[in-house]
Amino acid sequence: MGLSKNIRVFSMVLSCLGGCSSQEGPLYAPPEFGCERSGKFELLTGELPVGNVTDIWEYGPVLIVQGSGGGFLFHVFDKRSGEPLCGFVRNGRGPGEAVSLLNAHLGEDGVFTCYDYRARNVLTVHADSMLARGVAAVATERYEMPDCCRAIVPLGGKRLYMNRTVVKNEHTETISRLELKDAGNRVVSRYDTYPAVDREILLRIYGLPPFAVSPDGRRLAVGTLTGGILETFSLERGIEPLATRYLVEPHVSTGEAFAFDEREVNCFVDLFATRDRIYAPYDGELRVKEFFETPVERRPLQFHRIAVFDWDGHALERITTDWNIRAMCVGADGTIYAALYDNLSRVFLGRIVPSEGRRAFAPSIPHTVAPSVTRRRPLPPSEQEQSLRRSMRTIVRTPDTPVHWRQHPRSTPPTAWAGTTSPLWWKRQRR
Repeated sequence: MGLSKNIRVFSMVLSCLGGCSSQEGPLYAPPEFGCERSGKFELLTGELPVGNVTDIWEYGPVLIVQGSGGGFLFHVFDKRSGEPLCGFVRNGRGPGEAVSLLNAHLGEDGVFTCYDYRARNVLTVHADSMLARGVAAVATERYEMPDCCRAIVPLGGKRLYMNRTVVKNEHTETISRLELKDAGNRVVSRYDTYPAVDREILLRIYGLPPFAVSPDGRRLAVGTLTGGILETFSLERGIEPLATRYLVEPHVSTGEAFAFDEREVNCFVDLFATRDRIYAPYDGELRVKEFFETPVERRPLQFHRIAVFDWDGHALERITTDWNIRAMCVGADGTIYAALYDNLSRVFLGRIVPSEGRRAFAPSIPHTVAPSVTRRRPLPPSEQEQSLRRSMRTIVRTPDTPVHWRQHPRSTPPTAWAGTTSPLWWKRQRR
């Protein structure tokens, strides 16, 4: 009797296990934010002559924007007034120039590093020296990297490699998705797992996913543009997963290259990390196909919400803004800076200043909606900043960088994507 009872119990356990194993993929659930706010952007500039904006950093009194325009790949603006100051890293094949960049990284020490994957070079700029002199001295060194590499992040004496290995072949079979290498280019840690398993989905969402590394280099966050999957990793003792959050199930079309599935939704277009928070221009609701079928003049805002997570992937706060956001960063005082775009794909710089008594948009007592941040007059610059601006203005008045930037031609998207507000067209053009 006891034996038969045990057999029945064992059979029930097996049935349960079999039922669990038959489930297809993880369970997706939209994030539930404990705090909701509204934020109104104050424009710092007019239309920028900078195309393909992919990143933005705050450093001291300036904002650094990555994007092509005026012969430069990086552009420096006064963060108070929005005044263009200079550009650095020319587009070309000469010394201190780059052809096609993987990504760029600004360390806490002020060392700005970017990798030219076509020329196989690493370029280094010391931001403090640039600000003091009003001109950037760019150091160029040869640097070999695998063809499947999509981003390299310097971490002290190590480097983190993010590779596109969703399809293994003879060139990638010995390379992992994430690799941590020492100064001698030896692999000290690997990670080769993807949270999604469908091949078509992997190809679409993990070609060049948005990512961010904390300022201290101890943590990594990776998101997805198509669908919403957020992964976090510890980099202290190698590459160790912290959490994976399945927010919105990714759906992709298996037909034409630029066709969209009826259920396809975009989530993360950019990530920015602090020591304890992850910030992301976020959508998660608007169906992509419906968006592109809507006339340009009537298209709704896209990526106009800023989602805030902790490093365990918990949703903390969502800020609803009045602009489409292409890239963003958070300043030391909690000010949010962003590259914004309108329905005509014109790009601007804007900011949201934290309310009185709030250093940053961090979790507090939850409430429904906070008052919109009003326009503020910029604080008067210090004597040091005034001297710095005078020295840097000379860079603007050169034949290569016109004073009237608004009159300079800007990059335009391919014809099929012209006039769209979505960053999809430029995302798909990047390597």
